[in-house]
Amino acid sequence: MSTPFTFLRRAPFRYLYEDCGKDLLEPKLRCIENCAKVGMGITLVVVVSPNINQDRIGEIIQFAKSKIPTVKGIHFQPLTTSDDIPSTG
Repeated sequence: MSTPFTFLRRAPFRYLYEDCGKDLLEPKLRCIENCAKVGMGITLVVVVSPNINQDRIGEIIQFAKSKIPTVKGIHFQPLTTSDDIPSTG
């Protein structure tokens, strides 16, 4: 199982499309707790952006380490946008 997990703080969530501006930190933490209860592993999927959370990567790694063996890994992926694609209209 995997879950988007880009922040350990509430404020920045509003900037990312995945959360539609809603604070989903608590439900994501509950998801990890529930996985631990049933012995299910989970991978955290972290979207990395230089202007939003690049300085928090270490914090996320430490969090993941504290949740071993439930958290099996972290998948880091860069934030991508389509702003550079010209309009065809």
